[in-house]
Amino acid sequence: MGDPITARTRFRLRHFTNAGIVVGGVVGIWSTLFLFLPPELCFIVSGGVMFGVYKTMLEKRAIGVTCPHCNRYISSKTSWVCGFCKHRVHHVETHPFVHQCNDCSAEPKAYRCHHSECGKLIFLTEDRLEAGYARCAATPEELPKPPDNEDVEHTKAKQKIDHEITLTKMTADLNAAKRHLEMTEKKSPVDKLEQSYSEHEANVMAAYRIAKREKALNEQRYAGDPDMLKMANEAVDDWLKQRM
Repeated sequence: MGDPITARTRFRLRHFTNAGIVVGGVVGIWSTLFLFLPPELCFIVSGGVMFGVYKTMLEKRAIGVTCPHCNRYISSKTSWVCGFCKHRVHHVETHPFVHQCNDCSAEPKAYRCHHSECGKLIFLTEDRLEAGYARCAATPEELPKPPDNEDVEHTKAKQKIDHEITLTKMTADLNAAKRHLEMTEKKSPVDKLEQSYSEHEANVMAAYRIAKREKALNEQRYAGDPDMLKMANEAVDDWLKQRM
């Protein structure tokens, strides 16, 4: 029932829908009371009950839509701003955003979700026209655009590369401190071998980390140019071989 595409049709047919509910309610109540009351009294009671239901509930009920992006409910009784004439529409019971503007009679084909974590367009027609979209009167004219998946992935990749660079620098600083400490002490032949391996291991791992970092950066530098990407990565491999 919350499908935005059917919202305008549901609003236009609301009188017929309400009439069907009232008639069905009268028949149902009359059929129940007929077992206990005279037919004329049954009609008066059932008609009175359903008239009260119509005036208090059916006549004023909202034509709701569900945002397909955040899955939150939006009532058609929301005060809104026409995207064509910028008129603030407050007569929402007769002119909701799923119908038309009471000033210029334009029919918005999209509504911008007013939930703060969303702010995306909800299309009310199949042609998905963005121009002149309606928005809630309580929200600013423009909302910050939520980051798309590509921006999120790019940020994660950059954070990973920054982490690798920081780790490489920390490892190099640690090894430098170890070498300085070891140079001030007398070393046995075994200690010298240990030191030699430690330095070799540090150089090898640092070279691998640098190569890994550069290849990750190449993915960004030469995105869309596979030939340049291949050449850049081959240059990294050549540099790595020279240090092994």
